[in-house]
Amino acid sequence: PSSLDARAATTSAEIPTLPMMPVLGTIPWAKSLVSRADGTPLDILKDDYETWPLLSQKYGPLYRLGLFGIGRGLYGEVFVNTCPREHLKVVRAEGRFPFGGVQMLWPAKAHFKDRGMRGGEQLFHQGEDWRRLRLAMQRDLLPPDVALGYLPGIAEAARHASAGAARH
Repeated sequence: PSSLDARAATTSAEIPTLPMMPVLGTIPWAKSLVSRADGTPLDILKDDYETWPLLSQKYGPLYRLGLFGIGRGLYGEVFVNTCPREHLKVVRAEGRFPFGGVQMLWPAKAHFKDRGMRGGEQLFHQGEDWRRLRLAMQRDLLPPDVALGYLPGIAEAARHASAGAARH
């Protein structure tokens, strides 16, 4: 385990890196990275609500792993940042029209487009319309103290929803 703090990392080589293989990313190690307190291994693909917080505890608030098809390059490299204060620095440094994961949600984009819902469709693009919407929303969502207040509630709601999902 690394005690590296996100503020201490000056190059990507200093950021803790989970095992990765070309094309498969971190998938081959999905069941061996973290486990529950009783030693039961967790699968990062199936037990994500339990796994992601444990990965942050083990590797620190900034680490990288391979998610091919989502991440960059042959390994699908993705940088994970779980510190709201450090994430705000990233957001501020992204430039006028940054890329976001939401842009890859083509089913949602198609849903809004097919229904002529221009306002919703704008959320999935880059450009001035998207920027205007983002700026209006981020004032109330992104300040670190605000995020630290609502993220535990979102995680708890997701935990409850996941527990009931198997029955539906």
